[in-house]
Amino acid sequence: KKLILMPHIRATWADGEYMQTYFGVTPAQAGASIFPRFNASSGFKDVRAGANLIYRINSHWFVGTDVGVTRLLGDAALSPISIRDTNVTVMGMAGYRF
Repeated sequence: KKLILMPHIRATWADGEYMQTYFGVTPAQAGASIFPRFNASSGFKDVRAGANLIYRINSHWFVGTDVGVTRLLGDAALSPISIRDTNVTVMGMAGYRF
């Protein structure tokens, strides 16, 4: 197999403490910024889908790429500090297998 395609999908559940830390706006933060107060609670934070494509050059060397799309969900998407609800990532890699 010289060429390998591996699709993937995942979802992330986060507790209330995590969601409030990363997506919530406390009254003090609201007073010092342009954002309104926002309480973020636990739930699904995001869903991601994508694919890895790996090409084996020989028995040791390989190159690959990963392309994925992540979509914020629930309170993460509703948060006033979330600029975009959808993010696309592209990564390249090269490796050596011992």
